[in-house]
Amino acid sequence: MKYLILSLFLLGLMVPLACMNNTPTYNSESNSGGGGRNTTPTFTPTNLNGYTSTPTATFQPTPGFVSTIASGISAPNCLAEASNLIYVAEGDGASVSQIQVLNAGTNTVSSTWTGYGSTLFQYPNGVAVNSTGTTVYVLDINNNTGDGVIYAMIPTATPTPITAWTSYNSTTLAYPGGLALD
Repeated sequence: MKYLILSLFLLGLMVPLACMNNTPTYNSESNSGGGGRNTTPTFTPTNLNGYTSTPTATFQPTPGFVSTIASGISAPNCLAEASNLIYVAEGDGASVSQIQVLNAGTNTVSSTWTGYGSTLFQYPNGVAVNSTGTTVYVLDINNNTGDGVIYAMIPTATPTPITAWTSYNSTTLAYPGGLALD
């Protein structure tokens, strides 16, 4: 029985050592009083897949639209980008309810969308664009009820409505907080 307890004790000491990611290395050239061995282990950090390089930060110039266009955005809730266009959903529930379409290539506002067809946006709280930039989805919320509507539109200066969703599996979109595409 005492050999079993001793074996378990030694195994308990060895398992943490075996599970360490860093392997100690000893400098045998050193004469530090340990019989020619350095008794203090030194560790070499190893990153994922064995890479040990240090990343270098690169700085990018600030795009022009940050200072010229973005200064006209007053209540941004969400943004999306596709085909060199940036879509910003703005809405404070009172004075601003729109989607601004910014052209990142020319640093200009391409268009401003105030609604889905003849329906005006109330509180646009999300925007997403498919990868080809052919369909823009806008999440709008009713200020009074909290009910959400997702609009799908063809992006033009005056967007062409495709369809709208007010529920999912007969459940009303109540106070939705965002929108994303996969």
